[in-house]
Amino acid sequence: MHVFFPHHALLFRKYLSCLLLLLSLTLPTVFAQQPPLTALEWADSLAKQTLQNEGLFTVFGGVKPISTVQHISFAIDTLTGKLLDEEEAAARMRAIQDSFRFLADEQVGFVLIPFRAVYGKSRGFELLVFHRQALENRIAAQRDFFLKRGVFPDSPAEQLLTLYEFEEKFDRFRAYGYFFGYPDAAVDFFVEAARHQEETGDFVTRDFFQIPVASAKEGHFVYAIPKDSEPSAEDLALRARAAQLLSRYEEVRDSRVSETSRPFAFLELFQEMRRLDAQ
Repeated sequence: MHVFFPHHALLFRKYLSCLLLLLSLTLPTVFAQQPPLTALEWADSLAKQTLQNEGLFTVFGGVKPISTVQHISFAIDTLTGKLLDEEEAAARMRAIQDSFRFLADEQVGFVLIPFRAVYGKSRGFELLVFHRQALENRIAAQRDFFLKRGVFPDSPAEQLLTLYEFEEKFDRFRAYGYFFGYPDAAVDFFVEAARHQEETGDFVTRDFFQIPVASAKEGHFVYAIPKDSEPSAEDLALRARAAQLLSRYEEVRDSRVSETSRPFAFLELFQEMRRLDAQ
């Protein structure tokens, strides 16, 4: 993820520059040159990336309504913008989408959406995981903001993610801030800082509030806060809740996954975490 929000359009998603605030996280990128994976192999790979990173807090606990799982890139013709190997790209994207059937359930889903912007010699797509109830709750809490685009709590996640990826910049930042589970104050700070920079040219300095994930202490679940400010009670409560979920996950993972584990161990672990979440 993925600074406001780590990672996305690369100014915002997962650090929305942070988004929000989007600091700029680095997730594994898959290029078309790599050997193709089967849908089941993709499912196991995505299960591991989800659980070992901030996606854990989406599929287990619903703390983050949406998380970035992976970025996928394909080479393009820089003049026309067309994919250089459309058949290979189509086959890879189909395998990824077919893998979702091994991972999705009534509450959790996955979606692959294109980035609005094109950078360099490749076109990027973002693979996201979402928790339906958590997403519905966040949309309901920010009813006025979402209503102006005809978005309701029960709007299909796939539809609204594509909608906001191509939205006006500041509304895109704000929407992703809410979707990625950042506190309202952090979302407000990032959006207003971005607006200030556009109007004046002056960058608003900031600090980053880090929440550890299984793969790293920093750089994944992270968002911007005002420079030299103390974390709020909401920030600390979010970190504490995430720590509880992470501890429980690592306990289950360490009891089930080892070097001698059978194939698709993380897919089985993913299904177990979803079972525990539903209890």
